[in-house]
Amino acid sequence: MVNVTAWKDYKDNQKIVENDSCFLLEDSAAECPVGGSGCIKIIFHGQVIDVHSQHFEKSDETVLQQLMPLTDVNEIINDIEDWVE
Repeated sequence: MVNVTAWKDYKDNQKIVENDSCFLLEDSAAECPVGGSGCIKIIFHGQVIDVHSQHFEKSDETVLQQLMPLTDVNEIINDIEDWVE
C-alpha cells in the first residue's frame, strides 16, 4: 500500500481550487516512509494534445510565422482539414 508523506518539485504558486492542492509536474517526486525521498516518480502523465485546424485558425499568424519561420501556416491548416475528413 502506498503511503505518500510529501511531494517535492511541484508547482506551488498555483492551486487547484476544489481540493486546495498543487499541480504536479513531470519531474515531481513523492516521499514514502518505506522507500524514502523521491522513491515515487511520475512515469507517464497521460496528458496529450489533439491538434486540430482550429488551433491554427484561432492563432495569430504573425506569432506562428515567428515560431515556424520555414512553414506555410495555411498549408498546415489545409493538410489538417484534409486529414480529418
